[in-house]
Amino acid sequence: MAQTKRLTKAFISYSRKDTEFARKLHTKLTESSLSLWADWDSIPLTANWMAEITRAIEEADAFIFIITPDSLGSEYCMKELQIAVDNGKRMVPVLHRMPRTTQMKKLPPELSAHQWVYIRKEDNFSRAVQNMVQAINTDLEWLKGHTRLQERALEWNRKKRDTSFLLRGADLEEAEAWLATASSDREPAATKLQNEYVLASRRQETNRQRNLFLMTAAGLAVAIVLAVAALFAWREAEAQARIALSRQLAAQSLNNLSSNPALSMLLSVQAFAVRDDLESRTSLLTALAENPSLSTFLHDHDSTVFTIEYDPRGRWLASGGGNDELYLWDLQNRIPYARLSSAGGGDILSLAASPSGQYLAVGDATGKVQIWDMDAQISVGRFTAHEGAVQQLVFTPDGTTLISAGADGSIHSWTGASFAESGATLTHGASVLALAVSSDGSHLASGSLNGELFVWDLATGEQILNLIGHTNEVNALAFTQDGTRLFSAGRDTIVRGWSIPEGGLLFRLEGHSSNVRALTISPNGNWLASGGEDQRVLLWTLLEDRPRVLNRFTAHTNWVNDLAFSPDSQIVASASYDTNIILWRTTSGGTGHFQGHRAPIRRVLFGPTGADVFSGAQDGTFIIWQRASGGILLGPVQSTGSVFGMDLSANGQLLVTSDTAGIVQVWDTATGALMHLFAETGAQFFTVALSPDGNRVAAGGINADNALVVWDLTTGESRRFLGHTQFIRWVAFHPDGNIVATAGWDGQVIFWDLTTGLPVTTLVPHPNVDVNGAPIEDGTGQFVLFLAFSPDGSQFVTTSSDHTAKIWQYAQLDQVTDTDTTFSPINIELVYTLEAHSDWVHGAAFSPDGTRLVTVSEDKTIILWDLALGIQIARLTGHEASVNTVAFSPDGKSLATGSSDNDLILWSIDFAAAPEALCQRVNRNFTETEWEQYLGGVLDYTETCAAYLPSGSPAPAAP
Repeated sequence: MAQTKRLTKAFISYSRKDTEFARKLHTKLTESSLSLWADWDSIPLTANWMAEITRAIEEADAFIFIITPDSLGSEYCMKELQIAVDNGKRMVPVLHRMPRTTQMKKLPPELSAHQWVYIRKEDNFSRAVQNMVQAINTDLEWLKGHTRLQERALEWNRKKRDTSFLLRGADLEEAEAWLATASSDREPAATKLQNEYVLASRRQETNRQRNLFLMTAAGLAVAIVLAVAALFAWREAEAQARIALSRQLAAQSLNNLSSNPALSMLLSVQAFAVRDDLESRTSLLTALAENPSLSTFLHDHDSTVFTIEYDPRGRWLASGGGNDELYLWDLQNRIPYARLSSAGGGDILSLAASPSGQYLAVGDATGKVQIWDMDAQISVGRFTAHEGAVQQLVFTPDGTTLISAGADGSIHSWTGASFAESGATLTHGASVLALAVSSDGSHLASGSLNGELFVWDLATGEQILNLIGHTNEVNALAFTQDGTRLFSAGRDTIVRGWSIPEGGLLFRLEGHSSNVRALTISPNGNWLASGGEDQRVLLWTLLEDRPRVLNRFTAHTNWVNDLAFSPDSQIVASASYDTNIILWRTTSGGTGHFQGHRAPIRRVLFGPTGADVFSGAQDGTFIIWQRASGGILLGPVQSTGSVFGMDLSANGQLLVTSDTAGIVQVWDTATGALMHLFAETGAQFFTVALSPDGNRVAAGGINADNALVVWDLTTGESRRFLGHTQFIRWVAFHPDGNIVATAGWDGQVIFWDLTTGLPVTTLVPHPNVDVNGAPIEDGTGQFVLFLAFSPDGSQFVTTSSDHTAKIWQYAQLDQVTDTDTTFSPINIELVYTLEAHSDWVHGAAFSPDGTRLVTVSEDKTIILWDLALGIQIARLTGHEASVNTVAFSPDGKSLATGSSDNDLILWSIDFAAAPEALCQRVNRNFTETEWEQYLGGVLDYTETCAAYLPSGSPAPAAP
């Protein structure tokens, strides 16, 4: 894979009706030093023509698709798009003419998932092309590496995977290094073929090294010294093979993060088991952070899971699927403990548990309903309910009546000891897909395939409401606990809220991108969950005036068919076409995204026990969060300006904030009451700190004299410290409380003695450099963005606009007297320069034990460092914009980060616990097929998660 400089290659896919525009775009892009391929001639559509197209796409770095109604309707454009997808090409969708509404609804995800470049008649052509070139050339080294490796892999594949085409030596090492730099946000992702090619190459190389060792040992049996040397060489080869395998597994874990989360988790655990290094730790923590609310997968269904139902008493979860699969799940051990069977053998489409949990009703695709006594686990009745599939079942709240909905357009009620006695019949004009009964049993809601949505009086059977709004099928319905609101959802992707009994439309909730197939409301009334064909589950809060998305659950790989809350409302279960059931925690569990701010977050802190998290944002608010639940304990509390600075007293009782209105405020964290307020006209305080004893507040920012201002909380008096030539960016107290350090926009760090009011020493930690990289000694330097002392005060860290963080040794020497002033000189020595970020380093934090450091950057990354060695431990990505602030939890096992994407994220960084946590989530081991694909020929099969999973055999079928 020797690299040679070449132009970036792009393929243009277009409809013949857009040839004029495609030519214009081709000319303009060629002027930007891109190598373009487009078919301008009317070449006969032969096999050779298609082969030429395929080869051109394979050799391209980027794939430009001109979106118009004609291209989306073109069979050949769609073929070209699929070839590009199969080869993992960088997608650049260009909107030239707006597609028809029907086409937009069926837009290929490979186009809809990427940001479009708009080049319509009304758009600025030149500016749009500039944006397009920038998008194509982003992360160019990665992009061209992707193309080179894909071409080699394709050649190997075309030659029937002949081993002579495999990589070896430097080429293999380069390919493995390229894969090791993969991450979930790097685009395009490595392809399956690339992974297989590199893995096969490593296997071949390892076998070659082993054979070489055996040959050498045999040939040199008489030369013991040489044999020993050969042994060491073999061991080194084995070690290198483990390094390469671990890195490759880690890269494959990141590649599968979104497309196959369960496999991604297994790959990260196995990578860590093979070798504990930067790449494996990164993949481990990234997999852990990807779906923090995911409790566990439930496997065992062999086909689609259509329906799920919790026992109201919490004893079991039932699931129904294709081929008459009906399982009862042991939720403690996460395995099925029984399989119930019927004589029908059809797909099980609907389940309903009676309010007492004694009965479970099962509806199937043949129109049959079977009733199970769950206390005895025996069938007590089976009858034909509909001429066609039983789409939905629901019990009335008193448990005396079962209601069924069918594909025949009818709704039936059933009573009697085994619910086989037919009662009232209601009708729709099409297949009835959804039912819901109000908690008081007075109303029944029903939705159908033709968009009808009716509300019925259950006592009289009278239709009292015809709710008009859905444009096509209504798939799901749910009443709130008080029965005053009804939620509905269907193919038009909108979740609607209706007032009952008035029938007015209250809400149109947008969040899904495709058909919504399931709705359910938690027993405690706090949450609405929705799921659908976009493979997502959305959790909405019902505790506010308007429902708002609290969380998005994304681990299914196919449609979400049904949802159910546990009786205690702590879990929502989802069933999918991907054959899996996933249990999701409704509370955060201490990790994940916390969303409440409407502007960039500038400061995050943990409370002294780690139970609470504090965040301050540019919208002028601060919030106190309950870490375990993700709920807001206090706030958003509004300040007068953008909150840039925030600090917390050691006991957690006082919170101090500073803002861009020149105001410093001290708050009681228990009540939110304002305790102190200090103001300076015309100032903007970017940073604030409380002294360790909680008696003084220091603030800095933009003011007339670039002063550090220190207030005494007891007396309210202030002192000013002058020395910076530009504004102060950060202020920090030394743990002894008598020294305060300020970092300025002038590149200086000044250490102030609060007793004397004088500077003890001045440091330029990040000096400007000349063209040769040598420091320029002019007393100024790169912007110092952040400064913090280690917990014991023996070190401090500075971060800068030069993309680095630096660790400094700090020591106070014996007191000296100079012109009648007694002070303790400070000795400062550079320990490490930490270079890994590609943009400004905005913040850092020491671990509570002082052994680790975390840095955050404009480049959207979070890097964890080992301070004993000065090396990276892990690298995390997850924010969509600059990461501005970071904090360690008091136990050192978690991080909090705040970003310009307005999100607070809590991360677990407990490496020791991560494998068990991931295995508990994935709840299985590798299949033999998966093992062969990723580890076959390198390691013998082992159960990666065996130590963390309960033992158990497949569930027996019930008689």
